[in-house]
Amino acid sequence: MPSYKRPGVYAEEVLSLSQAISNPTSGTAAFVAAFHRGPVVPTLVESWNEFLTLYGGFAGATEYLPFAVYQFFSNGGRQAYILRVAGTGAVKASRTINDSTNPSLRIDAENPGTWGGQIYVETQAAGTGRFNLIVRYGGTGDDKIVERWLDLSMVDNDARYAPSIINSITAGSSYIRVADLNSASADQTPVATSAVALTTVVGVNGTVAASDIQTAIPLFDTVDGPLTINIPGADAAHAAQTTLLAYCAARGDCFAVIDPAMGQTVSSISAAATALASAWGAVYYPWVYVADPSSNSPGAIKLVPPGGSVIGQYAQTDATRGIFKAPAGIANRIVGAVGVEARLTNTDLDTLNTGLVNAIRQMPGAGVVIMGARTLKSSASDRYVPTRRTLNFIRKALLDGTRWAVFEPNDATLWGGISTSIQQFLLALWQRGGLRGTTASEAFYVRCDSSNNTPQDIASGQVNIEVGVALQYPAEFVVIRIGQWEGGATATVTV
Repeated sequence: MPSYKRPGVYAEEVLSLSQAISNPTSGTAAFVAAFHRGPVVPTLVESWNEFLTLYGGFAGATEYLPFAVYQFFSNGGRQAYILRVAGTGAVKASRTINDSTNPSLRIDAENPGTWGGQIYVETQAAGTGRFNLIVRYGGTGDDKIVERWLDLSMVDNDARYAPSIINSITAGSSYIRVADLNSASADQTPVATSAVALTTVVGVNGTVAASDIQTAIPLFDTVDGPLTINIPGADAAHAAQTTLLAYCAARGDCFAVIDPAMGQTVSSISAAATALASAWGAVYYPWVYVADPSSNSPGAIKLVPPGGSVIGQYAQTDATRGIFKAPAGIANRIVGAVGVEARLTNTDLDTLNTGLVNAIRQMPGAGVVIMGARTLKSSASDRYVPTRRTLNFIRKALLDGTRWAVFEPNDATLWGGISTSIQQFLLALWQRGGLRGTTASEAFYVRCDSSNNTPQDIASGQVNIEVGVALQYPAEFVVIRIGQWEGGATATVTV
C-alpha cells in the first residue's frame, strides 16, 4: 500500500483479472450449394446487392441459392457466408494478350464456370509502357462496362503494376484475375485490342455430386463464430445433410436448417426427419410460394425451399427478442410469401410435430408463418431450437471470453477473475430473459475454486470451470381450461 504524505489526488494502476465477456454473434447465416458463378471459398455478403455483384443473381430455375439468399435478407437477415460448389471439372475462362511479339498478359475469370465466357476485355494504349484495361460483362457495348483499370504497367516494381492492382484482395476486380507471363520482349505492354471474350480457354461449370458438397462443408472452418447453415434445395434425405449435422455437432457452435424435397408428403418428410436424429438441426415443411424476384412479370410467383426465409427469421428474432426466443409463432411471418405448397390438416400437423418437422402454415390474419420450433432430437434437453442454439451461444461466449486466462498464474486470484467474468455474463443473459429462475442463483451457477482445481490439476497447467444454466423452454402448447359455472361442465381447448 503506497504511503501518501501530502494532500492531493493520486492515480494508481491496478491489474484486474476479471475480464468482461462480450456477446458473440448469435449465428451468422451460411449457404452452401452448387451455382454457376462466384467464389469457391466462404465469402461474406451483407446485402442482396453485394450478392448480385459477386454471384450474378438468378440463373436457372433449379439453382435455388439466390432465392434462399434473397429471402434471407428480405426476412431480416444481415450477414451471410456463401460457399459456392463448382464441382468436378470446373474451369476458368481465360484469354492471353500479346505484346508486340510474345504473350504478355493472361486474363482469367475470377472464378470457374461458363459465366466467364460473358466477360469481354479491351486493352488501350495509355502512353509509353502504359495501358488501360476495360472489362465488360454480358456484351461488347459501352453500356456493359463494369470496370475500368487505367494507367497500368507490366513492370513489377511500378506502383501501377497490373497484377498488384487488379488482383488486390481489398480493391481489386470482381470479375477477373491477371498474370504476368514474363514476356521476353523489351516492351511487355499488351497491344491494343477491341473488346474480346475470355474464350481462349472456355469456362466449364463442372459436375456437382453430393460428395462435392460434403467435401466443401469443412471449408467453413475458416469462419470463426456461430453459423446457421443451409443447403438450398437439398432435401432431408440428401447425403450431405448427415455430413452437415455431424459438422455442426463437432464444431459445437453451428446449427443446420434443412429443407424438404419439393412435393414431399407429410409421412415421407416425417420419416426422413426421424432418421436424421440430431439436436444440431431442424427441418421445415413445406416449400413456400413467394413473389418471384427473378421475374419482371406482374404477379409472378415462385415455389422455393423454406430454408432461406427461416434463417432470416432466426436472425430477426435474435435481434429483436434474443436467441432464447423460439423463431416461431404468428409474429414470425415469412416476408414475401403468398402461399404454401401444401395445406395441412390437424392430422398432418400432429404427424409433423411428433415426427420432428416444423410446420409452415398459412393462417388467417397472420399470413404464412412458422409454427414449429423442434430440433431433430426428441430428448427433453435437446428438443427445442432455441434451447440448443442458446447453449451453443453460451458455449461460444465462454470459450472466447476466457481466452485471456491462458498462461495466467493458476491460483485463487485467477479462479476468482474467471468466476466473476462468467457470472457477469450469465447475470446479464438472465436479466434479458434468457435463463429460467426467479433469482440469479436459480438461473445459473459457476464453480472455479479449490474444490475442482486440485494441486494435480495446477501442476498439469489445467484450470477447471463448471457452469450450470437453466435454459428457457418455449410454450409450445397453450392449454386453456374453461369452466361453465352453472351445470359444472368443463371444456379443454388446446392451441
